[in-house]
Amino acid sequence: MATNRKKRNRSVAVKAAVLNSAWAVKRRFLWIVAAAVLGGIGYGAYRGYWYLHTTSYFRISRIEVTGCKRSSPQEIILLSGVKKGESIFDKDLAAVADHIYKHPWVATVRVNRKLPAEVRIAVVEREPAILIAMAGVYMVDHEGEI
Repeated sequence: MATNRKKRNRSVAVKAAVLNSAWAVKRRFLWIVAAAVLGGIGYGAYRGYWYLHTTSYFRISRIEVTGCKRSSPQEIILLSGVKKGESIFDKDLAAVADHIYKHPWVATVRVNRKLPAEVRIAVVEREPAILIAMAGVYMVDHEGEI
């Protein structure tokens, strides 16, 4: 009778070991699947990023400048550093605006992307309160900026 109990305990232990090893295999399989899915998502994100930055569909084909009275749109475009043919996503719009602020007539500037291939630059120029003619012409606006 004791031998039957031992056999029964062994068979239960064997069944438990088999179930544990089956669960371990399933768990490993799930980890492998999860890693493959995450790897696939990462690779897809990388390829999407690469595509957006290299495709000709998102190349700048038009640069629109509005609000220029005393300065020319060509001056603003030259200061901005934006060039036709560049990827629209490669330009930092805040940096572009900072470059345009260097122009003496520019009071405020707003730079926007219009997908797929246009950059819009809206300029508000300073209104001169006084023009001073010394070794050159200097403008003073209502806020005291020279």
